[in-house]
Amino acid sequence: VVRCLLAMMPPGAVIPPHHDTGFWVPRTHRVHVPILTHDEIRFEVGATEEDMHWFELPVGRAQELNNCSKHCVTNAGQQNRVHMIFDWIEDPALAPQRVLHVKPGDALMQTRRSIDLRSERGKRPFPSFLVLGAQKAGTTSMYAYLMQHHLILPAKYKETHYLDWRWQGEADDPTKAEARVEAMGGGDTLEPWELDMDEKQKHWQHYSAMFNGRSLRAYPSLMTGEATPSYLIGGWRTIARVKALASHAQFIIMLREPVERAFSQYIMTTDPVGSPAQLRNRGKAGLEGKTFEEVVETELAELEALGITAQSSCADFERYVRGRPEGQGGHSFLARGFYALQLQQWLRHFAKDRFHFVHLPDLFNPVQGQATMNGVFRFLGLPNHSIPDFSPKNARAREVTKGEEAKEGEARKQKTYRGGIQLSQSTKERLEAVFAPHNRALFELLGTDLGWAT
Repeated sequence: VVRCLLAMMPPGAVIPPHHDTGFWVPRTHRVHVPILTHDEIRFEVGATEEDMHWFELPVGRAQELNNCSKHCVTNAGQQNRVHMIFDWIEDPALAPQRVLHVKPGDALMQTRRSIDLRSERGKRPFPSFLVLGAQKAGTTSMYAYLMQHHLILPAKYKETHYLDWRWQGEADDPTKAEARVEAMGGGDTLEPWELDMDEKQKHWQHYSAMFNGRSLRAYPSLMTGEATPSYLIGGWRTIARVKALASHAQFIIMLREPVERAFSQYIMTTDPVGSPAQLRNRGKAGLEGKTFEEVVETELAELEALGITAQSSCADFERYVRGRPEGQGGHSFLARGFYALQLQQWLRHFAKDRFHFVHLPDLFNPVQGQATMNGVFRFLGLPNHSIPDFSPKNARAREVTKGEEAKEGEARKQKTYRGGIQLSQSTKERLEAVFAPHNRALFELLGTDLGWAT
């Protein structure tokens, strides 16, 4: 039994023709058991309003109602009508994992997908999860699939960017921040600053406004989160802000083969389609006229000059991060694929069991994708939920197959992107060699091999 209640209908009341909606409606059986009734109750039901007809419900008889059909009730008498109404499910796998123990006098807060004790109002802090990244590794698709769960409410913005680009007031003093990095010397320590209570309160007012706080406080069985893919490479400034405003959150990390990820980021950044704000946020102006190979050469030279390798310390990689522009994402095409270097910063401040990793190819398959999402839901403490559509979201770099009409299989394997841009085999092989030690470090951290070049 999912729900059981006593429903009183006073004299003269009318429930107009309607059909029920909500998560449980197609998954449960609705049963009415009249407790008090009389001859002047008119209950009508039918597939459509035109098909509705009167249906007798005598006292004590349990009657199943298809509440997806149209139905209406009129109490034309002088007495109350009282029904016991309960919903039950056949499939135990659909049973709610959360059970409420209700005492006499307890007040309940109910929606079409949740039920909570009023005394538990505000019990769940929000956001419950952050999709930290990586950029162009499926974060938009992951968020879209998460939002299909009946117990997850969307943020007002999928990418709030509050904990990096939109940090109101910039509480960290840039001078102090630079001194902090200098103080790290060649050591391997990393301790982000902490906000005082006034700063936390000010920033929480801004950040919490990006979520549906009223519903989340009233119904703590619901949760929310955001997906800002630049958080992963945000370094200690972003980590400090997460510790200040979302220290309770769980973290989801999307992983994609780093050469593909880098090239996809280049395609997105150079895409001329979009509003001025979108083009600015992508960092398109900085790449005007540059080929992917030129972007790669520039970044490789900078990484080499800074001595960034797979063995770099948190402090060394933090110096690289601090040199990136804020407010746009057209940078770090290679460094965003140094997953282990980015994760080592986060893992110094949050336990590993707070992170859930998803390999992009495991997501875009209707069979494997469902199992992958069930794993994400378990990680968040949610029941499984069927995802009807596993099509990729935000797939701006539309891939077509070169020689689509060609009969040779090899011709079909060569991918061409918008504007005829291709990733050359020589560049691919060179970058695979660059990423190999970083991939090995990631696989060691995860305890699994994702099948990338090592």
